[in-house]
Amino acid sequence: MPLTTPTAREIDELLAGLALPSAALWGAASSGFQVEGGYNSPGRPYNNWHEWEHLTGNEPCGAAARFWESPWRDLDLAQSLGLGAHRLSVEWARVQPAESTVELENEPAWDASAVARYVEILAGCRERGLEPVVTLHHFAHPAWVGADLWLSDERVGRWLVFVARIVPELNAGLIARGQPPIRWWVTLNEPNSFAPATYLSQWMPPQTPLGLAAAGRTARALDALYAAHVQAYNVIHAWYEDQSLPSPMVGFNNFALDHYAADRLFVDLMLARSRGASLDADLPAYIADRSRAWTEAVAPLSSLVRPQQVSRWLMLEAARRLADRVFTPTRLPRLLAALQASHRPRPIDYVAFDYYDATLANQLKLASGAYDPWDWAAIPSGLHTLLRANASDGLPLLIAENGMATRHHAPRPDGVTREAFLRAHLFHVLRAVKDGVPLAGYLHWSLTDNYEWGKYAPRFGLYAVDYDDPQRQRRDDAGGAVFGALVRAVRAGDAGALAAALRGGPA
Repeated sequence: MPLTTPTAREIDELLAGLALPSAALWGAASSGFQVEGGYNSPGRPYNNWHEWEHLTGNEPCGAAARFWESPWRDLDLAQSLGLGAHRLSVEWARVQPAESTVELENEPAWDASAVARYVEILAGCRERGLEPVVTLHHFAHPAWVGADLWLSDERVGRWLVFVARIVPELNAGLIARGQPPIRWWVTLNEPNSFAPATYLSQWMPPQTPLGLAAAGRTARALDALYAAHVQAYNVIHAWYEDQSLPSPMVGFNNFALDHYAADRLFVDLMLARSRGASLDADLPAYIADRSRAWTEAVAPLSSLVRPQQVSRWLMLEAARRLADRVFTPTRLPRLLAALQASHRPRPIDYVAFDYYDATLANQLKLASGAYDPWDWAAIPSGLHTLLRANASDGLPLLIAENGMATRHHAPRPDGVTREAFLRAHLFHVLRAVKDGVPLAGYLHWSLTDNYEWGKYAPRFGLYAVDYDDPQRQRRDDAGGAVFGALVRAVRAGDAGALAAALRGGPA
């Protein structure tokens, strides 16, 4: 699918009368395991990816981008681009490390030096004008917890203990440095994709057998993940209230999809009570109504990708029906119980999503192994569609990830360049702002190339990483300069400079 880029006239029409969202979070995103390096080797923390890294065809994470050793060069790069935010994760395996690949009954000691290092990194973000957006689980957990964290209530309880301790300790460290506490928290990264990727597609550990039980495991993990978010939300807010601190912004980020049951359903369940819908008698009618509205809202995106072959269409219909059975309130008893028990009727402070290829039809090709990340369709207008579809109740909207992959920085099969991708997507973000969408921020995935869950072939970075160099040197792969020009113009409220950046010419 060719990338549709905005014309000069469209750019001028967009910017006419548009109040640029200069106060939003404009930055880049990352995750600890993908960039830090130093996991799953002797003397280092072991996480649940240890065995997976040794399976045939998977690459070990190894040194990754060496962010843990040298975070300042990347934060300096972000500052040099004029960015105002940086998303990163605090890795549980780093904070409670153990050289164990088996589950431990007794928890390992808390590593105070690792917590102090994270505080130092967070403070370093602020010192460079980068507001930190902190994720508490980004697809990885300590190996000593056990492989199936989200299938065990006891193991989920261990994660909640981690949350209850790490939040105060990070904030205490920042306050001691004269900085305010963390404002933006992401409890769980892409829970709606994480559970299916683990148990239905086997893209992530553990590699459990496929079969009829796979759908059940997926549903149980989804239930546990979203219930854990509600509980973590309450834990975080309770601590801020006890300390008489300003309320934080706490949420989770779904992987954007154009099928209601696989995406927006979970947000609507979080919002049900605040909208006056009960979680029992009213629930079926409430979900049916929300599903109809969502499906109508995302129709412009879904219509862009239509399977041409009968076999592909049948696969899509089968996938939709499977999603409707797996992603359903009747299979989410823990989540519904957590929502009922919470004295906070709306356990999200913002709505966040990651926008890549959001069409279920294309994701089926990915599941079949015939669709690599550099094949993901670039559909900039779909970002506008999803922003409008997600805008409700006045909650701020955060694009927690948006990016495109190349393979070793070779041209993509569709010929789309990162520069064109960035300009087109930012154009449609601003279209949504002009339509009245309350934008909280836009975070590009990612600042640098990183470990893409078993391989280094997909490259998403604004800055390329030379993995043949022991020091992992960076270079601007053109994306950095373009993104910097766009962000600087928006944050400065400079419509002229933004017009030039969107067109791809000098100011």
